[in-house]
Formats: sequence, C-alpha cells, structure tokens
Amino acid sequence: MDLDSLSNDRQNTALCYQYLGRSFLDIEDFASAKEPLKKARELYQADGQVGEVAETDRFLARILIHENKLDKAKRLLKEVRAVEQALYQRSNMQTKLLLATVHLKQKNYEEAEKLFRKCYQVAIKLTNGYAKMGVEAGLGLADALDGQERHEEANQVRLQVSSVVERRPNAKESDAKKVQEIEDFIKTGEPDLALAVAYDLLEEKNELGEISGHWLGIYHATRALWSKDDFQGIVDMFSNNSKQGLEFQDDIVIPLKNMVTHALSKVGRLDDALKLNEEVLADARLGQSLKETAYAHENRARILKKMRKADAYKFQKLAVKEYLELGDSTRALSLLQYWEEQRKKRWDNY
Repeated sequence: MDLDSLSNDRQNTALCYQYLGRSFLDIEDFASAKEPLKKARELYQADGQVGEVAETDRFLARILIHENKLDKAKRLLKEVRAVEQALYQRSNMQTKLLLATVHLKQKNYEEAEKLFRKCYQVAIKLTNGYAKMGVEAGLGLADALDGQERHEEANQVRLQVSSVVERRPNAKESDAKKVQEIEDFIKTGEPDLALAVAYDLLEEKNELGEISGHWLGIYHATRALWSKDDFQGIVDMFSNNSKQGLEFQDDIVIPLKNMVTHALSKVGRLDDALKLNEEVLADARLGQSLKETAYAHENRARILKKMRKADAYKFQKLAVKEYLELGDSTRALSLLQYWEEQRKKRWDNY
C-alpha cells in the first residue's frame, strides 16, 4: 500500500505508515508490518522527529525478536531506551519489557529479572485494566526466577499475578471512573483536584505508551485548566506535546482544538489561534456536533474581532443562531452581550 499518495503532509503520512505497521503487529503478521514501519521511520528521521523514530524502532525490535535476531534487537532497544530517558527522563514500559524478553531468551536471567521486576512493580499497582502488560511482566519475572533455580519465588509471583488479574477492573471501567471524578471536581468548583486526577490519568497512559490514552489525559487536563482560567497552561501543554495520533482521536480532537483555539486568543496569540481555528472549520468531523460548530464560529468571530477584520460579525451571527438552535439561550445572550460591550468600547475610544 502506497500511503504517500494519500497525504502531502509528511508527518501524517509517517503516522499512517506507523499505524498500519502496528495493526499488522497486533495480529502478529510480522512480515507485513516490517515495510510500513521502515517507511514511517524514514519519514520521521527526515523530519528530525527523534522521539517518533525511537518509538518506531521499538516496534521494529518486536519483529527482530520474532525473527530471533536477538543481538540486533538488544542493540536497538538499548538505543531506544537511551533516547527515551534523554527526552522523557524515563523509559517506556514496553521498551523495558521487550529488552527483558531478549535477556530471557538469551538466558541472561539476572538482567531479565531486573527489568521484568521493574515493570511488574509498576503494572501490579495499576487499576486501569492493562492486565496484559502486568501478566507479561509477572510471568516473565517468574520465568527469569525459574532460570536461576528460584522456583518457590517464581510460583509466588505467578500466584500474585493470577490473584490480581481476577480482581482488576477492565480499562474502560477504570478510565470512566477517573473521567467521572474529573467531571465531579469541576462541577463542585475544585479544579485543582480535577487537574490532579487528569495528570494521574495522563501519566498512567504515558507509562503504558498508549497514544489514545495520552490524548484522553491531555483533553481532560485541558478541561481542568480551563476551569481554573489557566489559559497559558492550556497553550503550554498543547504546544509542548507532540501531535502524534491526535487526528485519530475522533471523539476529542474537535473539542480539544476548540478549547486550545480559545485559549490562544485569550493569551494574544491570534495568528496561531486563527490557524488552529481554520483546521477545525475545515475538518469534516465538525459537522457531527452543532455545539462544537457553534463554538468554532464563536472562536472565529472573537479572533477576527480582535484582529479588526470585517468578517467577525458574520461569524458572530452564525454562532448566535447555532446556540439558539441548540436551546442554549444563555450562551447566545452572553455572546451578544460581549459584542455589545466591544461595540461600546470602540465608540468610547473615538
């Protein structure tokens, strides 16, 4: 499959290749995964995206392990781990698990034990439903202990894994619980607590290397920051995060971009706000939500108003009309009042 013809954006093309390769890995079609992952790596490297190159290398290392090219896999994973520690001050749990697996296959049982134990001690505490990763770490640790003739310890670990998995909630239930906590804290006027839960969710997902979970955490952290009126915090968080995978998050990409657009306009970065707003208005998914459409038009009106552009009034009328269609007369009235205040300020300045 040639994805280059589907996109003129090299980063998006690279991401498409990476997702294609990962999809093949998920069904253990290692032969089909190799080519798209190599293409993704080439594009990321050409753009100087060191973190994305390292992540793609981790996927390629899985293929090397499957092919029993263990020395190559070990070298590659050590390089990936070094990059992760340099960029993020920690290495990804999946990287450690793969490196531990290589050590185990090479009968380096002590090294395997160290890495599996590190992963296991984190995964066993997680209540987010990522049982597969916890099981893999625990069973790998048990095998490493068996390799050192420490059979009683190995059996204890296997029993722990079995007991925890039986009692662990699934990922959707745990994520839903955290999201509900954030909602409740925002409603009760406790934004700092909402932000703490959102950051906990974000850290948990980052440790597991889950892209969709990462953006779920970013989205709810943004909502918590918004409830604190911390617009600069929103801008900083969005700016400092790679946008990898964002466009694939259909449920949150539009609401998130709308909030960030509004925050950008609040802190005076009007050109950036206008650019992001244009992305939103050009996105076909916007049509799925009249609420978000109204918000996008409201953002456009505010930005153009601050830039003293004539089209501002047109978008203001659109937004008011859409809010009224939604039955949100409070928001429509608020927008009209804002416009009247701006009109009075203009006349007062003459």
